Amino acid sequence: MEENNIYIPFELQGGLQIGYTSRGFLFGITGNLDSNWYNEGNRTNIENDRIYAKAYVGYRFDAPKLVEKTFNYINETLGL
Repeated sequence: MEENNIYIPFELQGGLQIGYTSRGFLFGITGNLDSNWYNEGNRTNIENDRIYAKAYVGYRFDAPKLVEKTFNYINETLGL
């Protein structure tokens, strides 16, 4: 006789993001955790873990004049 079972794996997700920006520079770090697991008695144990981090540093350039004029016009029109 064939046995059919349906199992629901457990899942855990999480993340952390910290950053700082100033007029000229920006930098930060991002970290994530993703974990799935499944356990059936004493013999079966399946896990899938992923942990990763990303660090970034950037420099802010001045906007091109056309972009700056367009956004200034939109801000003045909408009263922002």
